[in-house]
Amino acid sequence: MIRFFKKISNLWTSNYSLTLLLIILVFYLFVLIPQIRDGDKDKIFTGIFFSVLLVTGVASVVNERKYKILILVFASLTFLTRWVASVVHSDARLFSDISSIIYFIILAFIITKHIFNNKKIDIHKIMGAVVLYLLIGLIFAYIYSILDFFNPESFIVSVAEPFENYEAKSFYYSFITLTTTGFGDVIPATAIARNFTVMESLIGQLFPVILIARLVSIEIAHKAEKK
Repeated sequence: MIRFFKKISNLWTSNYSLTLLLIILVFYLFVLIPQIRDGDKDKIFTGIFFSVLLVTGVASVVNERKYKILILVFASLTFLTRWVASVVHSDARLFSDISSIIYFIILAFIITKHIFNNKKIDIHKIMGAVVLYLLIGLIFAYIYSILDFFNPESFIVSVAEPFENYEAKSFYYSFITLTTTGFGDVIPATAIARNFTVMESLIGQLFPVILIARLVSIEIAHKAEKK
């Protein structure tokens, strides 16, 4: 039994945790979020899975001792505000979105450090790079949610079938913008919304190029050292 728990602990503190984080993140973004409704049961279920996402994110970077307390503090704050917004009062979503942005920025920063170190590139680091890309879309989704909170007319939806809730709309628009697909069914209608849209589009274009160049250079340097 002790050996079993030790193996589980080693799994969470190794590069495998980045792959687990990617699986959970993909399920949350592309399976769960598009299906949620405004009902209490859906909010509770989403809150539970979001909590799992928080725990997985913390576990994936737990070896970074310098940032351990920081990530734990904002993970706890995000957990608390998320449940308050889901169960107690929906107006608390603003605080939940802000704490989520800070938490995911910290998580993205730590994962970036891990990916771009000079150690050997493996499949789990590549999975971590995909996680980082998805986290960018996630962060901007919460930014758009905040804009929508202060001004519900920040975005114009031109499709006949409305989105189920503000979260589904924000996440959809963010990833459509990040990948520069631009269907035109959701349009930024204010100056600040357009500014963040342009910013995310630029990041979506530059990130893959910079990432691939960096990973290739690390792999070449590693092979040169072996020789």
